[in-house]
Amino acid sequence: MKKEILEHNSKMIEVCLKELEDYLKTKEKNKDEKIVKNKKAIKGIRKYRLGYDFLFLPNRTFKYKGELIGGTSIMVLFKIYDMNGNEILFETEGEELKEQTIKLKNGEECYLCDLFYCSFDKEKFKEDQTFDFSPTMNVIMSNCRISMEIHSYTKDIEVKKVILEPENIDREEFNDIMLNNLEQFDVTDNKPAQSCAYIAVEVTEEI
Repeated sequence: MKKEILEHNSKMIEVCLKELEDYLKTKEKNKDEKIVKNKKAIKGIRKYRLGYDFLFLPNRTFKYKGELIGGTSIMVLFKIYDMNGNEILFETEGEELKEQTIKLKNGEECYLCDLFYCSFDKEKFKEDQTFDFSPTMNVIMSNCRISMEIHSYTKDIEVKKVILEPENIDREEFNDIMLNNLEQFDVTDNKPAQSCAYIAVEVTEEI
């Protein structure tokens, strides 16, 4: 009996891995088919802000309005100020707005997502639909003032077994998903939440 179960599980894993491989190949092919036309060279210094996502995972996949939801996330945009109140922007002379770190007083460096822990608290979210952002020691060591705002929201839809596809949603839908599934999100993985991706938002106006 145990042997049959092991063989069945092994076959299921093979099927899942095959589906994942086929899906990734399709995504890569579609990406390669996109043609960028009239690409212009970018000259001079470009300035930008960075943002990071915080991923909230349920204890299991659940149904929401006909879709299987495997997670949600918020993208938080950071603004960094020196002690005189002047905003510090990241800079590059290249075409790519790359992820960068900030320097701490002890000479070390850290990413912006390491300045705060973002945790899901069931009672807090039920009361005011917000998350618990707790500063880490890096905030003190940065010698900066930090402000944050939620830039966007996503839901992760299960399109195949073990394959999730993110989709942008508005705040109202995000809150509805979370409020109707508080117990599913009340897990240790969300205390604090993981950060898996970043965005760069170019600043073209004068600060």
